[in-house]
Amino acid sequence: MTLMLNGTKHIPALAVAQRTSIRYTEPAPTEKLNWLIHLQHVRGDTETCKELIKKEIVNSEGRNEFLFFKQGSILKEEGKVAEALESFQICLKLNPENTENIKEVGACLYYLGRYKLALDAYKEAERVTKLPDWQVFHRIAETNLILEDIEQAKHYIRQAIQYGKNESSYALLVKLLKKQADYKAALAACKSSIE
Repeated sequence: MTLMLNGTKHIPALAVAQRTSIRYTEPAPTEKLNWLIHLQHVRGDTETCKELIKKEIVNSEGRNEFLFFKQGSILKEEGKVAEALESFQICLKLNPENTENIKEVGACLYYLGRYKLALDAYKEAERVTKLPDWQVFHRIAETNLILEDIEQAKHYIRQAIQYGKNESSYALLVKLLKKQADYKAALAACKSSIE
């Protein structure tokens, strides 16, 4: 049955539902508690979250990427960056094409002061990502700045601004330009960030 409302045909939702077969599938057994683990983490109950993760890693026989990612995130929040790196590296073994895993490995390496390895990880994330990612460009620029490759840092921070227009990227560009004593360009970058 079709209804006419304001001259427009409307099909009742029940009629659409009856014609459309929707199949709901159970989550894979290794992923059943991912939602609860995420909820506990978001709520700040990290102790319960860590206990659930340990149990589920055993239950999933170490095949659930989400568990290791969440574990790495918690460890990083707690300042245990070396341990977080191990968790993110396991994620990377389970899913080498996941850009988020690669970015987290890069971030841990960066925080550990292993800048050349961090740069390699970010370059790998740039290679793997299907769409330009401003965060990857920003992190490559930051790392290049520490490694004192100013031209590469400027190149990548401009890409970060092109794709993300994030104020931290503008701030890094201004810092780079001031480092090169290009105050006119630094002022122009400040004005651009406000617009």
